[in-house]
Amino acid sequence: MDPAQSLRISSKMLLLFSIVCITNTCKKNASDYNTLPPITQEGKGTLGFKVNGVVWVPHNPCSAVVLSPPACELEYQIEPLQRNSYGNVPILFSLLATRIDNNTETEFQVLQEYGVYFSKEGNVADSLNISYGLNDNTNSGSSFSLNYGPGVSNLFQVTKIDTIRHFISGIFQFNLVEKNNGVVVATLAITDGRFDLPFGSKCTCSHN
Repeated sequence: MDPAQSLRISSKMLLLFSIVCITNTCKKNASDYNTLPPITQEGKGTLGFKVNGVVWVPHNPCSAVVLSPPACELEYQIEPLQRNSYGNVPILFSLLATRIDNNTETEFQVLQEYGVYFSKEGNVADSLNISYGLNDNTNSGSSFSLNYGPGVSNLFQVTKIDTIRHFISGIFQFNLVEKNNGVVVATLAITDGRFDLPFGSKCTCSHN
């Protein structure tokens, strides 16, 4: 076999391998996007909550074009860092979840404050930046963030960090507000939140 032919075959094999990798990384099994996943501590890759009493589970259909950029419904980075002097393993945690229903797109984002990491179970809501955004045909965009008003109780309870089986689990609830020039114009309640996520960097989309 001449080198040019060998190179062509290698290129085809590489392309096929890339297609398989992209497909397997992007897609996950279809499920009921109007039902909350159960609260688990197994690294099942689940996230869900209620927005003003309505179930919200990530849902963003995969693109029909195999080599197009993945349409992430759940995109996150969860990485254990070097063990600290207290014997704990700090966890880097960032997450962006998207739900698309017809012409409405909503996004839920969780980011740690700069330089703050999870190292043990407990309520870490005070160390997070939480946002919820809405875009549709009649709304140019609404953005909600944590309400720190008196008497407000926000919760992001890390219930399990497993550095052996490599996952993090927890529950959450938030009171969010939208402000215009510093004045609250809308409120939003996130309740019944739960997550059970394996370590790593992920981007998943859905079949339907």
